[in-house]
Amino acid sequence: MSTRWREQLKFGIKAAEAGVQSASAQLKQSEDTLHRLEPLLPKHFATAEQVDEARTKVAVAAQEVAADEQKLNQARAQLSQLQTLLAQRPGAAAAVKQAELDLSYCKVVAPFDGRVINLNISSGAYASVGVPVFSLLDTTRWYVVANFREAELRHMAPGSPATVYLVSAPNQRFRGKVQGIGWAVKPEGEIDLPPSGVPYVKRELNWVRVAQRFPVRIEVENPDPDLFRMGASAVAIIDGPAPGK
Repeated sequence: MSTRWREQLKFGIKAAEAGVQSASAQLKQSEDTLHRLEPLLPKHFATAEQVDEARTKVAVAAQEVAADEQKLNQARAQLSQLQTLLAQRPGAAAAVKQAELDLSYCKVVAPFDGRVINLNISSGAYASVGVPVFSLLDTTRWYVVANFREAELRHMAPGSPATVYLVSAPNQRFRGKVQGIGWAVKPEGEIDLPPSGVPYVKRELNWVRVAQRFPVRIEVENPDPDLFRMGASAVAIIDGPAPGK
């Protein structure tokens, strides 16, 4: 569209230039005629009517030249304006893309389906950059972490089937599968040290030597999102070794 408009403007400029040249030639011819007749008037070789007619033609030709020059200037101005707009177009397109990107930042999309928890902000309040306003709980996958004695770990492996019961719903049975078995826990005397990423499992007794317990992570295969809650109590039973074991 812009290319066709530019070609039309260039054609208009050429037409206006041709009009100015034609009008200028007509003006010169009229001026020459007037200059030839004016010296003849006192000698009565030309009449006053002839001289007045020549002067009128000069005035009309001059007006036509002025009108054609105005058209030429307007055509050149339009072409210059178009070239300026074309030069600004890449910057304007970049500004539009930046505005669209900024607009997309105004909409926050959760990376997964879940529940909003710990919401401490009201509708219409301003959120500060880097300050969390709520937490999002992933309800698409649920896990149960059960602590088993170290002597029991040899009877299970990743993939072992499991049964899970919730304390809040003891009559409902949920299927599960062992996802992983912990390889390390914090020793009893290091619980006050800075966090190291190693889980701590509290011993039931401290006056007799009891088996250490290790966390076993079980993925629930048929969770009920209305019953499962993060941090709730559950009972897990390992139903046997992993398939093929």
